[in-house]
Amino acid sequence: MYFEQNPLIRSQDPLHKMQILRWVFNILLIHAILDVFSLSLCSATAAVAVAAQQPSCFEADRAALLEFKTSILKDTTEILASWVGRDCCGGEWEGVVCNLSTGRVTGLALQRPDRESALYMKGTLSASLGKLQFLEVMV
Repeated sequence: MYFEQNPLIRSQDPLHKMQILRWVFNILLIHAILDVFSLSLCSATAAVAVAAQQPSCFEADRAALLEFKTSILKDTTEILASWVGRDCCGGEWEGVVCNLSTGRVTGLALQRPDRESALYMKGTLSASLGKLQFLEVMV
């Protein structure tokens, strides 16, 4: 019915009508693909925005870790040498484990896995570690 009423498609040739239908289908397919691409692009942008909004290191935890670091007089493990920058939970601070959804420190690994006796930390066990309210594990 549409074909008969449309002045652009008055041809009675079935091949011509099929060709037009094929073009319409291709246009609709391209439109659908662009919609999907647009949605996936929006999703990716939203994921980046959410990742950017995820809390980094909780400032009080960062301060407590830096206070602990200053109480260590000698660190042959060189673990504490990586404790620089603003984000102690971003993976750059060696030995610091965080809950990524809250930005709170939940674990500290202050010795090397090989436990070589030549590697050690010497200093005072700082009371600042008590300020790490969510600390569950320290080795």
